[in-house]
Amino acid sequence: MDDDLKEILARIEKKVDTLAEVVETLKGKGAKASSEAYVKPSEKKVDHEAAEVPDSGGSRTKCPKCGSLKVTAHKDMKRVLSYSGGIPIYATKTVCNQCSNEW
Repeated sequence: MDDDLKEILARIEKKVDTLAEVVETLKGKGAKASSEAYVKPSEKKVDHEAAEVPDSGGSRTKCPKCGSLKVTAHKDMKRVLSYSGGIPIYATKTVCNQCSNEW
């Protein structure tokens, strides 16, 4: 299993290197692009805890009804904010996992 993952990672890094070369070529032709935007997956740092609830200014989101910190953010499929390429961009609502309060 580890060999498969290493092989997949090597292929991804090769593609990233190829993209970086394309960016450098475009820069030589006067295109405005930055190769610093491309980061190899092995160099990325992923914070899995941050994906649960966005942190707002160092404090956790708390339910206004029961005070619980066990809340999750969901797409509010009833509120479309805008469209990007014909795809709707939805608003976000926060839901308490204890009392089911939505805000």
